[in-house]
Amino acid sequence: MSERDVKYYRQLSKQFEIKEKLFDEKEDYYELEGAKASYQQRQASDKASHSEQMIKVNKLKEEGKADKALKLEVKVKKKEAEIAKYKQTISNIQKKIDKKKLDVRKIEDELEKMESQLRTDFADKFTQM
Repeated sequence: MSERDVKYYRQLSKQFEIKEKLFDEKEDYYELEGAKASYQQRQASDKASHSEQMIKVNKLKEEGKADKALKLEVKVKKKEAEIAKYKQTISNIQKKIDKKKLDVRKIEDELEKMESQLRTDFADKFTQM
């Protein structure tokens, strides 16, 4: 094997390493998107439950059942805390997603540059294929 061939196969090897890295980053990205969707679904469910409980609290207050309303209000406050926690978690996940998007884009650019370089340096290899 000539030195030129060795150089070609080394660059191909690097290219495959970059593709593997890209695959891993995209996999992480999709996992984060899934986690975000899951938290958004929980948040929506809790918001609906919160709204229902608030309606019950108001009805109980109107009916003069302040004790029951007070107990239910405590549950409502806990629900509000959970909703705020979900919102914060979703925000943190979104930050990670944005970072992953940048990482993926950088790797894609690096891969594109390497493929272009390979085609330029070893054009004869591509015409043989």
